[in-house]
Formats: sequence, structure tokens, C-alpha cells
Amino acid sequence: MLYNPYPKQQKMKIGLRGKMLKMAFAFRSFADQETPNLQIVLSSIAEQLQELSKAGLTMHQRIDTFAREPFGAYAVRIKSH
Repeated sequence: MLYNPYPKQQKMKIGLRGKMLKMAFAFRSFADQETPNLQIVLSSIAEQLQELSKAGLTMHQRIDTFAREPFGAYAVRIKSH
């Protein structure tokens, strides 16, 4: 079974990031069965896809944080009035 870097609490919708992770897992599994030179190339592609996916997830979490903070302040202000 291939390693999933995201715990069950962070299940992603099947979007571009989910597809990139699936491709990375496929590249890693193919790399284990290939010649050393091709194995290096496939492993590096898989690593780059995982880095892109992690960067996208981090960006998404930051956007959520920036969007929720003003709404939280607004909710506190409405509750106090």
C-alpha cells in the first residue's frame, strides 16, 4: 500500500491536488520496478508533485485563515450590539 501523507482528518476533495498526489504515488510505484536511471527521474517527478501539492494545501489553509479572521471579528462585534 502506498503512503498517504495526509491524515484522515484532512481528506481532500478530488481536485488537482488529489490527482497530483495520486500521480506521485503511481510514479513512486513505477520507479520501484524500473532501471536505476529511470528510477531517479520518476522519483524526482514524484517528489516535485508532492511538494506542489503541499504548497497548494498550505496556500489554501492560509487563505482560509485570512478569510475567517475578519468574519470572526465581525461576529464578535455583532454579538456585542
